[in-house]
Amino acid sequence: WMACANKGYYFEIPSIGAIRINTQEYLDVLGRPMVLAGVKAKQVQWTNVYLDALELGLVITGTLPVFNLTKDASGNQNQLILGVMGIDVSLEDVKRLTPRYTLGPNGYYFAIDPNGYVLLHPNLQPKNPKSQEPVTLDFLDAELENEIKVEIRHSMIEGENGEKTVHTLIKSYDERYIDKGIRTYTWTPVNGTDYSLASVLPPSSTYYIKAKLEEAITQAKHLESIMPDNFDTSGYVYVAPREYCNGLTPSNNNTAFLESFIHLIDRQTPNSPNCKTDLINNLLLDAGFTSELVTKYWSKQKPDGVLARFVATDGGITRIYPKRAGEEWTANPETYEASYYKRSLNNNFYIFTAPYINKTWDGIQSSAESGIMASRAVEIKVDRKTLMPAVLGVKIDVNAWMENFTRIASNSKCFAEICDCTKNSKHLDCVILDDGGFLLMSNQDEYIGKIGKFFGEIDP
Repeated sequence: WMACANKGYYFEIPSIGAIRINTQEYLDVLGRPMVLAGVKAKQVQWTNVYLDALELGLVITGTLPVFNLTKDASGNQNQLILGVMGIDVSLEDVKRLTPRYTLGPNGYYFAIDPNGYVLLHPNLQPKNPKSQEPVTLDFLDAELENEIKVEIRHSMIEGENGEKTVHTLIKSYDERYIDKGIRTYTWTPVNGTDYSLASVLPPSSTYYIKAKLEEAITQAKHLESIMPDNFDTSGYVYVAPREYCNGLTPSNNNTAFLESFIHLIDRQTPNSPNCKTDLINNLLLDAGFTSELVTKYWSKQKPDGVLARFVATDGGITRIYPKRAGEEWTANPETYEASYYKRSLNNNFYIFTAPYINKTWDGIQSSAESGIMASRAVEIKVDRKTLMPAVLGVKIDVNAWMENFTRIASNSKCFAEICDCTKNSKHLDCVILDDGGFLLMSNQDEYIGKIGKFFGEIDP
C-alpha cells in the first residue's frame, strides 16, 4: 500500500537468491523517466580521476546512457535503458592538446569538477602508483591556500568566468623551497561539461618569443653549434627532450636524443609539416646566441674559483662551459622541469642551489666536487614588454669559496673569541644557509661534507 499511495512501484523478493534478478528489473522502472526525457537526459557523466588498470596512467571515464526507443506491435514506445556506454580519456592525451611551451616554465593550466577536485594540475601526482582508488585532490590542497584562491574555487564550481591577480606562495618543483610570486588566474566553464578550466600565468609569461629563422644558412649555422664535435670550443650542450617532430621520441639519454635530433633536422627542414616549427626555431635561436656567449666571453675569462659557467633557455638549450663540467652535469635538461630554472624566474635575486642530500645520505661523498650552483634570470625588455628567456649561472668551487669566506668573515682587528671565523675555529662555527635552510658553506671541515643537507638535521 505504501508504493501505491505514493504513485510508486514495488517488487516482491521471495528469497535471497532472487535479489539480483528483481534488482535488475527494478532498474527498468527507475530508468523510465530518463528515457521519457529523451535528449535532455543524455548528458555525459564524468568520473573522478583514477589510475587505469591497463597502464594508461591517469584517466577519466565519460559515460552515457543508451535507450531502447523502438516501438512494440501496438505502436507503444519502449521505456527501457539498454545499458551504459563509456570511454576512457587519458590525461596525457589531454595535455598534448594544450600549448605548454607558450605558457612559460612557471605558467600552467588546471581544471576542477563541481566538487572542487582537480582534473588537471601540475601537482596531481598520486603517491601510490598502484592504487585502485580514485585520485581525489582538492584545488586548495594542490596549491598553497589563501582567501583569494577560496573565492576562485567557489567561482569555478558555480560555472562563472573570472580573472584575478594574486600575491601567493609557490612551492618549488623539487618541493624543497617556498617562494613568493604573482600569478594571474583566468577561468571559464567548459561547454558541455560540468568542469571549469583555468590558466595561471606569472608576469614573465604574458608574452613569449616566437623565433623566425627562414634562411637555411642561419639554421645550419645554429645547428652546427650544438654538434658534439664543437663541445670543446662552444661548451657541452643539453637539449630538452621534447616532441619536436613526428618520429622523434623524447629520451632522457641526452647523447642519443641529440644525435637523433641532428640526424632528423639534416633530413628535413624545421619548416616540415611533420615538425613543430616554432619549437625548433626557438631551440636553434637559443643555440646560436648561447654559443656566442661562450666563444666571445666565457672562453676568455679565467676560472677564479668557478668550476663551470652555464646558460639555460626557454627554448630548451642548456650550455655548460667547459666541456668537462658539462659531462658531469646532473640538473634536468628539460628547463621547464628544472627547479633552479623555475626558481630563478620566480625571484629577482641570485638563487643558490647545493647538491641534494637526503636523510639516508652517509656523508662519504663530498659536495665540494660538484660545487654550489648560483643562478639568476635574464630579463630583457622589447617594446616595453618584459621577457625572461634564459637563466645564467655558475658553479662555484667549494674550497675556493671557503677560503674567501673565512678570510672576509674574519676580523683581524677583533681579538675576542666571537670574532674568530677562521678555518676550523674552535670557538665559532660560521655557516651560510640558503633561503630553504640548507647548508651552503661553513668554516668547519666537518661540515663541508654535509653541504646540501638541511641544517636542522646537522645541528638540531
